[in-house]
Amino acid sequence: MKPLCLFPFAAILLLAQPSREPRLTSIFPLTVQRGQSVSAVIRGAHLDQVQSVYFRENGFQARVEKVEPVPEPIPAGAKGPQPQLLHVGLTIATDTKLGPHTLRVVTNQGLSNEIPIRVVDQPVATEPSTPLAIPSIVTGRIATSGEVDEYWIEARAGQEVTLQAISGSKTLDPSVAIYEPSGSWFDPKRINRLAFNDEPLNFPGLSLNAELDYTFPRAGRYCIRVEAFAGQGGPDAVYELRVTEGKLQHKPSLRPTLSAAWEERELTRNMGEDWMKQISSRGNALPVEAAEIYRAVPEGSQEIPVMKLPGIVEGVIAKAGQTHVIRLQIEKAQETVIEIETPEATTPVFTPVVRLLEPGGQEMVGNLYTRLNNNNLKMMKSVMAKTTFSLFAPGIYTLEIHEITTDHAAPDFRYRVMVRPQIPHLGKFLVQQETLSVERGGTRPVSVRIEREEGFNGLVAIQLENLPTGVTSVLGIENPADRPVLPNAGKVERYQPRVQAASLIVMAAPDAPLSQEPTRVRAVARPIRDGRMGEPIASADILLVVVNKK
Repeated sequence: MKPLCLFPFAAILLLAQPSREPRLTSIFPLTVQRGQSVSAVIRGAHLDQVQSVYFRENGFQARVEKVEPVPEPIPAGAKGPQPQLLHVGLTIATDTKLGPHTLRVVTNQGLSNEIPIRVVDQPVATEPSTPLAIPSIVTGRIATSGEVDEYWIEARAGQEVTLQAISGSKTLDPSVAIYEPSGSWFDPKRINRLAFNDEPLNFPGLSLNAELDYTFPRAGRYCIRVEAFAGQGGPDAVYELRVTEGKLQHKPSLRPTLSAAWEERELTRNMGEDWMKQISSRGNALPVEAAEIYRAVPEGSQEIPVMKLPGIVEGVIAKAGQTHVIRLQIEKAQETVIEIETPEATTPVFTPVVRLLEPGGQEMVGNLYTRLNNNNLKMMKSVMAKTTFSLFAPGIYTLEIHEITTDHAAPDFRYRVMVRPQIPHLGKFLVQQETLSVERGGTRPVSVRIEREEGFNGLVAIQLENLPTGVTSVLGIENPADRPVLPNAGKVERYQPRVQAASLIVMAAPDAPLSQEPTRVRAVARPIRDGRMGEPIASADILLVVVNKK
């Protein structure tokens, strides 16, 4: 029988972490052409006794050649393990998917973190000739702080070119610029900047890659410069420079990517037609009423439409300072939810503010979460995508929707606002570890967390599936620490779910087979309904390896 973890009687069990698991920081070259074989060097630490290089997708073959210490001297006072170089031979199949991939390394001490590698369909230069051909792909490195890499191209008058500087390391925020040797009054050989790009928008969750398109006004020789925006550099600051003819074919995404498989508290999640059915399936799985679509009108309109629950309001803030309004008819007292989606432009470009006004005109609730910062005693406000609250009296309420500023508007400032009764359900299901290295005869915890949404109080069973031979798991609990209630937290119950945590203890038998490659173990959450185990409603993958004792 597979081990289960039954909420709510659970807490995180903290165990010591192994200290010699491999760590990777970069690979060079960052970019490889499919259908080719190349020699690559992976930088990292604890790379002794490498067993294999693991790719999440098919299409790669890796041959481990040797491990050696880094040739450059280690700075005085440097902390951490000795850096090493892992030399590998890579072969990329002709049908490998183009674009970014990731790789990890397996040693007899565990499984490493993942680092990116990119696959393209044209030759890649590491020491390009001058001038660069158009198109070209170059993989380079900003090896020291303040370094600037220069490449030259020959351009025609009126020629359009797109430049992309793509980072292969968290330590590098690349920028790209175009210069021409037009000279100055002081220096006839000076090169002058014509165009520059760092990234479209610096915001959490958005790419730091630089993208620039430019039309050359006249024929001639031009310089392309790649450097770190703030001057950082180092042996792990690898990048890909892509030079293509024509304008940028796509606009850089200004929508932060969702980090979780299930998300309902971000403005960018998709509330489709079956949104309420999806929510119900994560709770009591009872039938739900379909939501009707409504359109709000500008404030001051003579006729204001009236919506009923559940309903969805759609619209566009196309005029600066405009507020959209709609009436909300409440037939009875009920627990209610307001959810907001931004299908196109989103924060920080477009930040919608939603307010619910009582029949007398006073604000009852909104999507601005206000709390007091206990460090500096200043009020803090956050724009939330979901608000839960109670409506105690029937009547006609007013819903207001506007942009957080009064001077911004655009055709892509679209919003969708759903107002519905609360549906108790399981929200996020998170596993804290992406990888797990378990010693023979040892144990490791898998820390899991669930978020209870809208008053969900049902039992949830957590189990690990696809464990390798010789590996089992049991529930582990400890006496949880008493945490005081956060003072001055505001109406946190409106904007945050109830969170519970637990640990499943993974145990490897003394004779468990050692792992040559990781096993993809699946953590599954199942509801308990009417005394019976339900179908999985959430899951997460963990890469597990069995290793020798330290």
